Amino acid sequence: MDQNYQPQQPNQQYNNGYGNNNGYQNNGGFQNNGGFQNGFGNGNMPPKPDNNMVLAILVTLCCCLPLGIVGIVKASQVNSLYMAGQYQAAVASAADAKKWSMIGLISGLVINVISFIFYFMAGMCSAMM
Repeated sequence: MDQNYQPQQPNQQYNNGYGNNNGYQNNGGFQNNGGFQNGFGNGNMPPKPDNNMVLAILVTLCCCLPLGIVGIVKASQVNSLYMAGQYQAAVASAADAKKWSMIGLISGLVINVISFIFYFMAGMCSAMM
């Protein structure tokens, strides 16, 4: 038998590492620190970055569908990352949403200008014949 073994007393309380004897904190098991746990130390998050959702939706509807959809997906990730306390990832996702939306906007405008020139030239050629 183990020399260090001591029999348990019937009414003995145990401290299981949670700060008191019943395993829960006094506030119902939740800590209210006024914010999220993150790298900012005091629990205060910087303001939520702009998710650029409006730009992504406009690009999807008006200019370039595939790149606009990528912008919408990236923009939709911003809020969930921010609420999860991952501020740097939220900022990166917002920047990606803006990047893909701007690429879609520029490529959509270039394609529209080229197609306008093509139709204009085709109309001029057919009028000359």
